[in-house]
Amino acid sequence: MNTVVSVPIALLMAAAFCAGTPRETNIMTSTENPAAQDAPQAFTMRPLTIADAKSIDGIKLVERQGQLTLLFSTEASTEGRYELVIHAAPLSEIARVTEVARINRMLPVAPRWDARPVGNGFEILYEMAGGAIDAILFQDTQGNTKRVSVEHPFESFSRPHFIRGGQDTGPSDVGAIADLKKVVVFPAGTTRPVKYDALVEGADGVVGGTTDRWVVAKNAVSGATLFDTLPGRLTLSRVGGRDAL
Repeated sequence: MNTVVSVPIALLMAAAFCAGTPRETNIMTSTENPAAQDAPQAFTMRPLTIADAKSIDGIKLVERQGQLTLLFSTEASTEGRYELVIHAAPLSEIARVTEVARINRMLPVAPRWDARPVGNGFEILYEMAGGAIDAILFQDTQGNTKRVSVEHPFESFSRPHFIRGGQDTGPSDVGAIADLKKVVVFPAGTTRPVKYDALVEGADGVVGGTTDRWVVAKNAVSGATLFDTLPGRLTLSRVGGRDAL
């Protein structure tokens, strides 16, 4: 049965932000006078009909071959085997859903993941839960995998993401959280074993930019949870540039 889903404005903004290109932001906005480049813009919303939407546990927006594409993940299990399944659907034809990746997992824990389009496929970063230690793995467009965090076997990592820097081609730096304590970067981590560079303290966060990196980090504070998430303080920093925020 199909379910109608209205994607919240905040989710669209976050997803477009993660996609990392100005064009994606423009696609998701509308103005009364499109020719007025400096006019204020606002996000618009429309319902998307997605089959079995309640099973979706992860969602991203990326630009693929000139059009905005929705990526979403579901979980599959057969005979004690667990799989992360990632699907893609262009927003212009949301019913045209294709499976783009199927990744085996050791434990039935929904991992966080990131993806970027490369050629006719997708490169994917994802968490691999191993009990006390969680690793970061990378899968290329051919389905080959490698462990990004292999040089740190005794640390646990979460929230892996490609670091967007305007040109998302070639080897990518990988951002992540180490031991829920600091935001780190694996330089060209998709191509070679490498130790990370620690940027700032934080239990969660994301990184962007190339030479001059920006980091949004979260540190937990006391208070009531909301949607099973602890409250926290967000800090925006610039690392490697001439200025500091």
